Amino acid sequence: MEKKENKDYKIVKTIKNKKNSDIINLPLALRQNTLSITKNKQIIEAPITAYRILFKILNNISNTQFNPKKQPKQLSLFEDEFMTQNNTYCRFVFPVKEIDKNNSYLSIEKGLEFLENLEKGWHKSRNSKGKLIKSLGGLISNSVISDGKICFFISNYWMEQLTKLPAYNQAIFQLPWELTNPKHLLLYLWLLEVPTEGTKINIDEFQKAYKYNYSSNKDLSKNVFKVLKEKLAVKANISFNYTFIGHLIHIKPYKSTAIDIDIKDNTITKLEITQKLYYWKSRHKLDKNHILIFRSMINIDPLAFNLFKSSYDILVKECKARKQKITDFIEDDFMNVFQEKIKREYQESLWNNINPNGFPKIT
Repeated sequence: MEKKENKDYKIVKTIKNKKNSDIINLPLALRQNTLSITKNKQIIEAPITAYRILFKILNNISNTQFNPKKQPKQLSLFEDEFMTQNNTYCRFVFPVKEIDKNNSYLSIEKGLEFLENLEKGWHKSRNSKGKLIKSLGGLISNSVISDGKICFFISNYWMEQLTKLPAYNQAIFQLPWELTNPKHLLLYLWLLEVPTEGTKINIDEFQKAYKYNYSSNKDLSKNVFKVLKEKLAVKANISFNYTFIGHLIHIKPYKSTAIDIDIKDNTITKLEITQKLYYWKSRHKLDKNHILIFRSMINIDPLAFNLFKSSYDILVKECKARKQKITDFIEDDFMNVFQEKIKREYQESLWNNINPNGFPKIT
């Protein structure tokens, strides 16, 4: 795929290749809209190389991603760079081998072509000053493969979708290379958003959306859910258990503990901490100050996180025994109840003999 770069494109920045990280930050809105099979039927046709290219893009822009509400300075810099005139683009360049070790141009071309056509059209957005900015294209534009390198442009609209992170999930970077079935990757990205207590999905609607046509639950289980569950258990930060009941599939995610891919040990711990704090935040209506308290305690003593987890699990069991909903405890009330449980668990541990009353103080 060799094309001449369109000189009419207003290139304001070139993103150079960056060393691959263990995780990427995937914008929640991008997953729930562009990468949602219920809102964007086109995505079910995406080849796995399209996801590899997308993950590589997110990896390479990780240093420029920001939360617009919490980082107004970065928002201002982004708008000055990308959101002042129509049809401004960012240029990306990285080696072919980053996407396919076998340098398969054909498979990469399919991924590039898919991303060029993904939601292709005129896109509009407004900057903080109210100015309307327009851009034309799909998620990428003007892609070129030449001399062992991939080059393409991303418009100001799509840079905004990829860079601004009011909410996001952290995904394992290597997964598009570990999972060769793109439908499996879509399910993984969706699974990241499923609450710990699980969810239910209609079997017929699921098969229709993912273009499966198995005649029995047994075949669907064997060929889809069992395969994906086993792969995620060793290749990802999250897997799941599932049960078929009537016309429904009950899916309950759990943290993977036997990951067999080349990533840093502390990456998995960081992912677990982020997921657990987000879970407590949403379940108990905690604010950012509550989360900062937890993070500061964990930073001071990394073992505090294990105490938090065990204390919370026991608190859940005690609530069930009393037939009380743990979600009745919210905001400061939750913090106070949780503090008492943390204190009690610490005092019953061996650590209390070494450092009496050394339990983490969250209130």
